[in-house]
Amino acid sequence: MLKIIVAGNGGIGKTTLMKSFCYNEYAEDQKLTVGTEIFIKKFKINGEVEYMQVWDLGGQEHFRFFLKGLIKGAHGAILGFDIKRRNSFMDLKKWLAFLRSGDPNIPIVLVATKLDLGYHPTLNRDLAEKFAEENNLAGFVEISSKNKLNLENPFKLLIKECLGCADAPTEFLEYELDSSAKALMTTG
Repeated sequence: MLKIIVAGNGGIGKTTLMKSFCYNEYAEDQKLTVGTEIFIKKFKINGEVEYMQVWDLGGQEHFRFFLKGLIKGAHGAILGFDIKRRNSFMDLKKWLAFLRSGDPNIPIVLVATKLDLGYHPTLNRDLAEKFAEENNLAGFVEISSKNKLNLENPFKLLIKECLGCADAPTEFLEYELDSSAKALMTTG
């Protein structure tokens, strides 16, 4: 199972991305993640069914003290910023250092969220691409969870990077919990 971390400032749309990608659900007014939330996604690559465990990290500064232990053992990461919020772009260096503190060679894909809203006047695609290139990231993808634009692309890039199979076709499958997992979730 691949362990993928999703990181970036609070309120940039990380959880909305995960719910749209994993469950095909979109919520306009998503509550901020407290600590972490874990999502599972099933995929097929080279004819083999695999699983991805995606850890959506709360983006508030006061959670970082305990998030450090959660990034250990991650195979890859998505680092996001909200294209309407300049501060979320300016904080990318801090998040990058945080992610690489667990593994300096971890593959990371940069994601620009909320593409449907358009870029902040002082941000643009060129700045994001330059950041990705200068920091040796595995790629850059612009997404819109609301419009379901490019949601699979950052995950496909990471899977191929983590598994070392650049040309392998990747297909995402619906993941359903078995009856015992559903019972645990409903009973706590």
